[in-house]
Amino acid sequence: MTERLVCGECGTPYRRCTWRQRDGSYKIVWRCISRLESKESCAESPTIEEGALYDALLRATNYVLDQRNAIEADVAQSLAQAIAKQEGADDMADLEGQLTKLDEDFRKTLQTVNLTAEDAEAQNMKLKRIATEKAEVHERLKALRLEQEIMAHGSARVKAMFDTIAARASGLSQYEDSLATCIIQQVMVLAKDLVRVKFNEIGIELDMMLQE
Repeated sequence: MTERLVCGECGTPYRRCTWRQRDGSYKIVWRCISRLESKESCAESPTIEEGALYDALLRATNYVLDQRNAIEADVAQSLAQAIAKQEGADDMADLEGQLTKLDEDFRKTLQTVNLTAEDAEAQNMKLKRIATEKAEVHERLKALRLEQEIMAHGSARVKAMFDTIAARASGLSQYEDSLATCIIQQVMVLAKDLVRVKFNEIGIELDMMLQE
């Protein structure tokens, strides 16, 4: 969980620590690095016992495994919606053509010689309008390119994630750090007894209670 377990209070990663107890035994806990390095920083961040954390991650992972079919169906539906939108009026080639024309209009307007103050004001207004239109077209292009990336890689990444744990599809019996590294993007500590687990690729976030 190094670099993946973060403080919900300040966003700083947690660090694994070993505590020696009064009876001479040792206990593994995780603590916010800001809190460790300065008692004045992030004073409200809770200490998390490793056993309780791993139990919560195990339960979260098994939940995702149980929901595999539904999750893959949701991803397929999202891809279908993206494809349908991609085939609509906002065609990338058309948008790129619009950008080319706007660039040409901007260049011509900028080269216009102003004879009066009114001319200069009109020129400034036109340049602002063109800049605004370009920004809008860029945003639409950005959205379309993101959809293309989802269509090209989304389902493959989701399938790969589940294939990584396919051998354990009947349910995990104990936490495995190497597996968590592959499928968990982030774990945020919300309280001493609550963490939020965010999984790679599938966009699912689960709030899990820590059980002592």
